[in-house]
Amino acid sequence: MACYDRCNAPVAYDSNLTIAENTLVEIPLQAADPNGAAMTYRIRSDPSNGTLGIITGNTVVYTPHENYTGMDSFRFGAHAGTWDSNIATVTITIEPDSSPQFSHAFYGNVTIDGEPCPENTTILAVCPGARSDTAENPAASRADGSYGSANGTDRDLVVQGCIENGTPLAFYVDGVRAEVWEVSTGGPWQSACPFRAGEVTNLDIRATPERPSPDEVYIDGMSLTISNATFQFFTDLTLEGDPWMKARVTPGMFIVRISATGVHRFSFLPELRRDATLGIYENGRPVAPEKNVWFGWDVVQYQYVANETRTFDIRISVDEEPGIYDVRHITISTTPPERAG
Repeated sequence: MACYDRCNAPVAYDSNLTIAENTLVEIPLQAADPNGAAMTYRIRSDPSNGTLGIITGNTVVYTPHENYTGMDSFRFGAHAGTWDSNIATVTITIEPDSSPQFSHAFYGNVTIDGEPCPENTTILAVCPGARSDTAENPAASRADGSYGSANGTDRDLVVQGCIENGTPLAFYVDGVRAEVWEVSTGGPWQSACPFRAGEVTNLDIRATPERPSPDEVYIDGMSLTISNATFQFFTDLTLEGDPWMKARVTPGMFIVRISATGVHRFSFLPELRRDATLGIYENGRPVAPEKNVWFGWDVVQYQYVANETRTFDIRISVDEEPGIYDVRHITISTTPPERAG
């Protein structure tokens, strides 16, 4: 049976929210760890009627499909140390929007790690009520790292929607949460800029030096089969924490088959030549042919005759910088039957 200490695992919470059609929203992923450990978050299933950006801290930006109204949802989990949480669901209701629309335009310079950003870097502004179906949000930078203009003639970033004055606007540079500086006031650098209907603001933007990975990998499912000519036992393994398995079987008489599904998911468009490797390993060496997962999912399997206790690592990883991985551990014990008398 699978052993799992639920007292040490983080807990992820379901949540619900309502937004207007064609609007962006920054969604907090809600979870808690009983030991106060730092947590990371993974998307376990994508929304059907919208898209998600890169997870930054415990937040992710959701964009509904253009003109879509109705229900949507996605699932996520939290990870702390060696423990995974339950899978939680975020449910989004997208309602028709007939509200009055206001706008706030921005122009300025964008830097990444202190250097002007490359041409066509994406600059996105997000707040409750900001529309996602406009041609000017996101905006694209010029070759010198600038965007927009004071007279609104080129590459402006214009936030539109039914937005109250003073609502904080969060800014993203190629999906990375950024800081902003209002040039006219002399700063300081802030995490957001207030929305002011009808204004044109000279706003410099700087991205954080460390970008999160553009993708994520995770083990999405595992199963174990123990069989011989007359008997077969099959079970799906829990992914809540590390599934340490113990099988009481007679050496040399049972075949053990381990199967695992690995997922390679991109937050935006897949980057070429950034592949994930999925495999089953023992003492650091693959025991079955590794799978190359460029995008999507694949399955890896290993089968052997049970003769001794063995421990395996099921791992999916991207080894180039920034490196990412997910790993699970499984121990299969073979124990001779007890002798009578």
